[in-house]
Amino acid sequence: GGNRNVGRQAGNVGWDTGTTVVANPLADPMRSRDLLQQPDHTSCFHNSVFQEGPGDAVVPTDKAGHTPSSSDPATSASIAKITALEKEKEAAGGSSHGSGRAAGQEWASERAKARWDFLRTAVFDGRVRALLLSADYSVVTATFARLFPQDFDRALPVFNHNKVDQLLIRLDYHHAMYSKAYTKHKRMTKRPRHRLGCCGLYGRKVDSMAYHLQRVHELEEAVKEARKETVAEGRTPSWIVLFKTQQAAAIASQSVILAEDNHEFTVHPAPGPEEVNWQALNFSYKQRTLRSIIVQPLLLLLIAFPIGLFSGALMQLDFLFCPVHRCEAPDGTIRLSNTGCEPNDVDLSNDVEQAFKWEWYCADKHFFTQYLSKLITGWIPSLLVTLWQVLVLPVTMIVLVQASGSCVSLSQVDEKVATYIFWHNAGQVFLGGMLGSAFAQQINQFFEAGPAAAVDILGTYLPASSNFFLTYLLFRTLVLVPFRMMIPHLAVRMYIFRRWLFRCSRAALSPREKAFLYTPTSVRMGFEVGMALLVFLVVMSFSVVAPIMPVVGVGYMCASWVLWRHAVLYIYVRKYESGGLMWPIIFKIMLFIYCIFGIFVACVFAVKRAYVQALLLLFLVPIFLYKFNAYAYYRFARSTLHVPLRLANGAPPAQLDARCYIPPPMNEHSMGWHPEWMKPWTGWNIPSAYCVT
Repeated sequence: GGNRNVGRQAGNVGWDTGTTVVANPLADPMRSRDLLQQPDHTSCFHNSVFQEGPGDAVVPTDKAGHTPSSSDPATSASIAKITALEKEKEAAGGSSHGSGRAAGQEWASERAKARWDFLRTAVFDGRVRALLLSADYSVVTATFARLFPQDFDRALPVFNHNKVDQLLIRLDYHHAMYSKAYTKHKRMTKRPRHRLGCCGLYGRKVDSMAYHLQRVHELEEAVKEARKETVAEGRTPSWIVLFKTQQAAAIASQSVILAEDNHEFTVHPAPGPEEVNWQALNFSYKQRTLRSIIVQPLLLLLIAFPIGLFSGALMQLDFLFCPVHRCEAPDGTIRLSNTGCEPNDVDLSNDVEQAFKWEWYCADKHFFTQYLSKLITGWIPSLLVTLWQVLVLPVTMIVLVQASGSCVSLSQVDEKVATYIFWHNAGQVFLGGMLGSAFAQQINQFFEAGPAAAVDILGTYLPASSNFFLTYLLFRTLVLVPFRMMIPHLAVRMYIFRRWLFRCSRAALSPREKAFLYTPTSVRMGFEVGMALLVFLVVMSFSVVAPIMPVVGVGYMCASWVLWRHAVLYIYVRKYESGGLMWPIIFKIMLFIYCIFGIFVACVFAVKRAYVQALLLLFLVPIFLYKFNAYAYYRFARSTLHVPLRLANGAPPAQLDARCYIPPPMNEHSMGWHPEWMKPWTGWNIPSAYCVT
């Protein structure tokens, strides 16, 4: 997958690789699938575009619409023959219906033969081959054919196949409904019927099997017509360029191809065939810019949603509603407690003016109030954060990333999702959990001391927020990891739900529904990496103020290792292969976590009055990590952006089968297509790409 480049034509992001292959819009669109396998001159031999010329005669033209010169005797004879056939057809127009049909078929056969004679002549005299070097025919093809005459293979235009894909989704739905109706019919004495209105509540009744079978046949024909329309009119600004050697592809992807502002096109390394994000290739440069302007504020709003602030505050409701004891230790330090003071402490509770009180909630006489307090302050905050992170955050994040159209590969989608999820967790779960916990503990002291003491209060009581994160890690270690071992993905939950639901209702499962329940899913790589990095951030940050935190973190990592080793080997299937491009993202985030760890340790030194050590850590740790990140980038990370030329030079020549870059909806019989083929994650109920495109 390294010998491919991506180009942006006419200011629009596009992807490029070799001779331009454009299917004949008047022929079967699947013909283009075979053309991609042919050598350069053979491909062009099959690819002339025909347009209607003056006098209703069919005049062959090149792609730019230019009529070839008729000075050549063979060319003049071919054009004259085609024109004569047109006149013969007009002369035969007054014949009877039967004879007219036979004459029309004979005329069509002769016209096709005359066209191919003309094209064969153009191929042999070199005029078709010359189109490859013509900028009027294709700027992309002409540029790379001149720069890499020996190594250039071909350029493949990308077609917008959204219409075909949507028709296939509808076709798949009616296939499923027919299978369900057929299974139901085998268990009943009469054929199933349903109403055509919304949700089957109104409308005329029809035979379910006959209706869905008819819709299947109609949609099959519609798919064929949509393929022809896509090939004829669905061109996008994107191209995929193929080379015969790794060296040529590496040079092309790292070079400035055009002068000035690269208005013609720009080049980038192309993704492998299995990880192309096809929906992103349909957009022009202006569309991408507009989408980024719209999506970026929504992403920032999602990242800034204060879920951790609410959850951290719930952990400290006892301090908000229950009577607060202000305890003075023998050394003069003062702390607040809702459970009472230590035996050697002095209780100064009479000096505290309680802003909020809930006597019933704080009563210790009733078992229900004790249970409610433990539930609200113990498990509900962790449960809320987990539900938000598992159900809402990943789906919303990936929909917004896909809507921006900025990722041309599925691995880039996962990289962005991992980065955004980590920053959301760092800003809202981590920082929000600390601030929410400290604010809820000290809200009464805020009212008493005023805003001037806010900094001192936060600095003194922030370590107490480690209780929230300790509970969160214990919940993930003791509850979530074992739960995922039993139910690793959504398909298993749906299997349990639907199996027992249909068993109770005595409704039969069709073979298709059974296959769906057993379908394996892919790993949500971006989401899982972001969540694992959050655990690493929490453990490193609180390892000094809460020594039990590293022990719980090690327990979580060991349990997760057992889970993921089994899941990756025996449960999940890969969606794509990126070659380890997620590691540079993980490396950068881990360096940031080490920086946060150094700042937290410096704060601990400052509280203990060790100001020299605090200043050294505060200034030296960020500088050292920044320099180390720059060193690692220039030594290791740059080689992951492009194939190094020394390695590319040693790679043997190879010719990639261009059919690999035909999207499944455009394949014959839709080979390789399934309802979630274009989603970065398979089996996780992500909305269809057409909800955001």
